[in-house]
Amino acid sequence: MLAELAQDHVPGLCHGDASSGNVISSGMHGWMYIDPRGMSGEYAYDAAVMAIRIAAVPSSIDIANFVAEAVQVPESRLRDWMAVAHAARV
Repeated sequence: MLAELAQDHVPGLCHGDASSGNVISSGMHGWMYIDPRGMSGEYAYDAAVMAIRIAAVPSSIDIANFVAEAVQVPESRLRDWMAVAHAARV
């Protein structure tokens, strides 16, 4: 799965520490990351890590769908990154 994700990878600026403690709600502007490490990678991975952390809390919503829409990443790609992050025990 990681090899497939790397095939169409578009590098960009990533947070690098997308834990729930580094995400704040900024009202009309949605969610914002704070305290970045500033790394090169795919921001969908940051979103996947955040989704895993949120999914650990019982909820009635499909968090992967919600996060994918919020960060404008295809849900299937987010779920693939969630699997990679989970396997890495992030």
